[in-house]
Amino acid sequence: MADGNQHMKWLGCGRPGVGGKELMPVANELLSQMFQHPNWTHRHAALLAVSAMAEGCLAEMYEMLDSIVAYVPLIALP
Repeated sequence: MADGNQHMKWLGCGRPGVGGKELMPVANELLSQMFQHPNWTHRHAALLAVSAMAEGCLAEMYEMLDSIVAYVPLIALP
């Protein structure tokens, strides 16, 4: 059975109808919310999602790299 990590890679790899250009606007909004969540498990999940998406749509991620880097200090908050 595939896990969420595999699904994120699959979505980002340019499958017909879904790819990085379609995924990034949605992902950016969701990741923004997750990185700011008070529960550390949500912030950890956001970090894992970024890692998985980078394997499939790194070129498209460059556009949102500044916003991702800005959230890095929030990952370690209690």
